[in-house]
Formats: sequence, C-alpha cells, structure tokens
Amino acid sequence: MTTRGRHSDNFYEQLAPLYHLKVDWDKRLPKEMALFDLLLANPDISAVCDLGCGDGGHAQEIVKRGAVYVGIDSSARMIRMAKAKHARKKGIRFFKGDMLRLPVKYNGVFDLVLLLGNTLPHILSGADLKMLIKNVSRLLSPHGRFVIQTVNPEMLKTKQVHFLPPKLADNRVLFAPFYARQDECWSFLMPIYIIEQGKIISHNTLETRLKFWLRSEIAAAASHEFKVTHAFGDAGLRPYIRTKSENMILIMEKV
Repeated sequence: MTTRGRHSDNFYEQLAPLYHLKVDWDKRLPKEMALFDLLLANPDISAVCDLGCGDGGHAQEIVKRGAVYVGIDSSARMIRMAKAKHARKKGIRFFKGDMLRLPVKYNGVFDLVLLLGNTLPHILSGADLKMLIKNVSRLLSPHGRFVIQTVNPEMLKTKQVHFLPPKLADNRVLFAPFYARQDECWSFLMPIYIIEQGKIISHNTLETRLKFWLRSEIAAAASHEFKVTHAFGDAGLRPYIRTKSENMILIMEKV
C-alpha cells in the first residue's frame, strides 16, 4: 500500500512477510477478472500504473494483456518482495514511492492508473485527496482512466466497530481484522495469531489509521480533473448500491 503516513508504512512493513497469505492471490485474481476485462478491453492501453501495489500480485495479469506495468508502494519491504517475485520478467517494474509525490518523468505516460485493495483510505485529509488526484491526472495520457476501489463508507455510518471475516491461512496463520471508529477516521487493527499443533505460539496486532471517503467527496475533489463513468459494488461488476454494497469501485476518465 502506498501512502505518505509513517504509521501506515510501518503497518505494511510488518505485514509484508505474511501479505501473500492475507491476500491469497490465487483466490483473489479470478474474482477480479471481470473488472480487468473491462479496464483492458481497449488494445490501445499500453502502460498501467498500480499505486499501492503491495507485492505486485496484479503485475502478471496486466502484462499478459499486453500493457507495461509499473508498481509503486511506500513500503520498502513490499517492493523488495515484489521485485524478487517478478525478477527477470519483461514489462514489469517496481519502485518505492509516495502517491502524493509521483515522479515527473512519468507525466502523461500511463493510460490507466489503479488504486485498488482499499489503498485510498490511507489518505486522511481533503488536501491530500486533491493532491493525489492532481498527481494521478498528471501521470495519465489524454482520456486516461483512474480506478479507485475502497470500502463503501455508507455501510459503516451507524457502526463504531466493524469486524471483517477472519481468515485462517496455510492452516497456521489466523488473521482477525476489524475497524474501530475514531471521530472522522478509523483504526484498522489486524490481530495475527501463529498456530502450531492447535496452540497459539505467537500473537501480534498491527494497527494503522484510515479514512473512508464518500463517493460524493471523491467526485467533488476530482471534478476539475475527472468525470466518473462507472460505479460498481464489487470487482464482479455488480452495480454500486449506496446503502447495500460493501465495496465501491469508481472508474473515472480524465477530462
């Protein structure tokens, strides 16, 4: 995940060794095929930027569809893992960077910029949200598209605590994540239990801060740079329903 906050960077530095178990790309990628089919249907898309790329699980899928892939993440450990995972693969590049300070050498280079996997909530202020959008617009070619995936904040309006489904990975690592409200922001806590022979041998709780942005807030911040063309409730392209969808995926086109 890419963000400017040191608190979030520490979260992902600690999570990095277990990140592949938490995400489980073998199960996640098939669920995202409809979204990638839509985004990469145009053969003229030649370059894609993945902000908050983690260990680069989307890279191979994008390159397979004919585009060059650049993954950016603020966690040095995640970037090292991504480079090792995709060593010597053509058309794939990773570097450590901040999505609020993206390098000018990429101005106008990309046809598509991705901000998937709930990366946006690491932006905690309206000023930074506008800065992010200006950065992304600068990287995009004319009529390029920007895709945001995030938790639907409408589902959290009445909650003080929201538990995500626990996950037992590799029959030994239990993730039990949840959100706890703190005024306009949320604490994202992820207790992790390592289990051997039915006994918990270690336990650690990672924590970072998040802010879940409303569709109206994103659209308003992006109004001078982008127009929203699609809104989905999940990567299977079910329609976004404000009061029911657990996720929100916005596809925006540069104006």
